Amino acid sequence: QALLRDGFHCMLKTNMYDVEYLDRKLSAVLARNPNCDAEPLKCAHIFPEAFNSNLGENDEFRSDKHEWVSPVWAVVRMIGIQMEELNGTGIHRLENSLTLCSGFFEYFNRLALWLQAVDQPHTYVVVSTSPATLRRLPSRVVTFTTPDPEALPLPSPVYLAIHAACCRIARMSGAADYVDKVLREKEELRV
Repeated sequence: QALLRDGFHCMLKTNMYDVEYLDRKLSAVLARNPNCDAEPLKCAHIFPEAFNSNLGENDEFRSDKHEWVSPVWAVVRMIGIQMEELNGTGIHRLENSLTLCSGFFEYFNRLALWLQAVDQPHTYVVVSTSPATLRRLPSRVVTFTTPDPEALPLPSPVYLAIHAACCRIARMSGAADYVDKVLREKEELRV
């Protein structure tokens, strides 16, 4: 559903299409966008799946890999935001999803890339701790659109604002180094 909503392209680099889609629709896409490119795209969760483990008010995170999640939940609760809609399969709702290129996906998950809202609806400045990553963007300002706001809702501005705040806090506190370590360990386990 996210790919359909996002026009089968990366939400940040809009000339980067999903390779399977481009293989099927090459001539039509080239007619609209002759400078397009393709790679396998990924669905990024604004709040990752690990975030919805044991979301109850008094739940304890027992795994070291969830250590970074617990403080985020504490901040979310402290500011009074109810996130029960992310329980269980709710974590996969479109409001919590972005279609991204692989590199942007990795930085987004490592809290090294976030979206800062501007005055126009669903418009954001892309911010990253990596200047090289930002150079890959055709524009640092992105506006999200959907062909059907009811059936295919855009990413939640509230979720994106919380993600942005968590990224900034993680960078200031050094917690992002821990997130990077956990993600590296996860990748090593896959190999």
